[in-house]
Amino acid sequence: LRQSRAFIFSLMAIFVIWLVSSMSEQKTFREQYRIYFDGIDNEKYATLATDSILALDITSNGFYAFRRGIEKNKSIHIDVSNLIDRTQHDIQLELDINEYIDIIRRQIDSRGVSAVKPVGSTLGINLSIRKCKAFVPNIDNVVFQFDDMSGLCGFPELKPDTVYLYGS
Repeated sequence: LRQSRAFIFSLMAIFVIWLVSSMSEQKTFREQYRIYFDGIDNEKYATLATDSILALDITSNGFYAFRRGIEKNKSIHIDVSNLIDRTQHDIQLELDINEYIDIIRRQIDSRGVSAVKPVGSTLGINLSIRKCKAFVPNIDNVVFQFDDMSGLCGFPELKPDTVYLYGS
């Protein structure tokens, strides 16, 4: 009985030592992040197409992969407000990811990370100016027919009194 306890304790100690040494090795992990472009005036511009996923190859130890597997917030925000020309109706932006790698690194958990490399080279944004037109509904020549002994009291009203249509 005493020998079996010593054997089990030795196995557990060997497993812990193996786990720590294997988690300390540098490995490359591919992770996908949801990307959000901040600074777009959604009332003025319709977003026709954007790249919504950013894939990164992250070189780190195994502890990073374990920590990232638990963490669920995998999103990156990039401000593009200074890149939008307010005079254009249709805007197509191609962002070089390498120019934004420092911003990206600040937003991910970089404890134990030795290298961050984007999988692609660009991120695309396609915007179009929204066109707005107001319509006032017209209810002329509307006939209301009811069953016997029923009628309409007052004048019909349509609410809302104005309808706005947006499009690009």
